[in-house]
Amino acid sequence: KHAIQAGEYLENLKVDVIFSSTLQRAQNTAKQIAKSKNMHVNLNTAISELSFGDFEGQPAVEVFGPNSEFFKEPNNKLFPNGDSLQLKIGELRKFVDYLKAEFNNKTVVLVSHGGIFNLLAILLFEMPLYHFMAMYMDCCGVSTLFLDENGCRIQTW
Repeated sequence: KHAIQAGEYLENLKVDVIFSSTLQRAQNTAKQIAKSKNMHVNLNTAISELSFGDFEGQPAVEVFGPNSEFFKEPNNKLFPNGDSLQLKIGELRKFVDYLKAEFNNKTVVLVSHGGIFNLLAILLFEMPLYHFMAMYMDCCGVSTLFLDENGCRIQTW
């Protein structure tokens, strides 16, 4: 239902390219969007969901709450048997540089996950990593990132 609503929201938007996470639920959403535009979907691991390792499935307040281990050293955080936030930000930085070089002044749709959106915002706005859980994107939420010579801004739906 949410994927169809996101596709309808983007229906009248001129889109030049669509990128999706490699995870199936994101691909399904991207395919709904692409279908309405007669386009194909490009898969990219840089925007695939974070692996929270041993913390998968635990309530966010336990993993990221104010008394959690996360806030003691968020810049060095490696989720046990999962991803490093710093390494993931590095992947996202390369991906954003690629988008800027190849799709300058184009409309790019990214179908990803809340954690990736949060890291992307941290990267683009140069925020401290402890803001990782300060933002929230609803299921199939749509956010428009505007990047130009003056910086970045986000519009959400």
